[in-house]
Amino acid sequence: MPTLAGIRERGVVEQPDAADEVRAFTMAALAADLGVRPAHSRFGRPVRFRDALPAFYGEIERALQAEGVTGVLEQLPTLEIIDRCDCDERGCGTFHVAASRPLNQVEMNIVGVRHGESTPLDVGRGLVVVDTDNFGRVTGIEVLDRLDVAAVLKELRVPTSSGRTTR
Repeated sequence: MPTLAGIRERGVVEQPDAADEVRAFTMAALAADLGVRPAHSRFGRPVRFRDALPAFYGEIERALQAEGVTGVLEQLPTLEIIDRCDCDERGCGTFHVAASRPLNQVEMNIVGVRHGESTPLDVGRGLVVVDTDNFGRVTGIEVLDRLDVAAVLKELRVPTSSGRTTR
């Protein structure tokens, strides 16, 4: 098995293949299920919601403040996008995020993770709903009729929930 140092010394660059993409997606999904926040996307850099979609982030932030949804609002700055919806709807910008906090053993093994609430937000255009689990952790943001959001997620090559990076 070649080491990273050995590869660098010889100047060999390995190209990622489809199996690497599947492994990366599986690890991100597993991390989300376990409540562990991945430090980086499979592209080697964090994919923070606020950095990827700053204007949309601001819309969500203002809507949450107006609605008084403080639990979600507190998590907003740390949300990292892990995948996006892979439906055929052109304006679908729905995405899932890594859990904002890990679960303890009782929460994970006895209580279990389930859907908690879906909070619709008035952001002016499109349909936007923030989903949380039964522990109040944001799990995803459903976004419909927002070509701008969908286009950015595709441009950033955020993987789809089935593991594909492009549609």
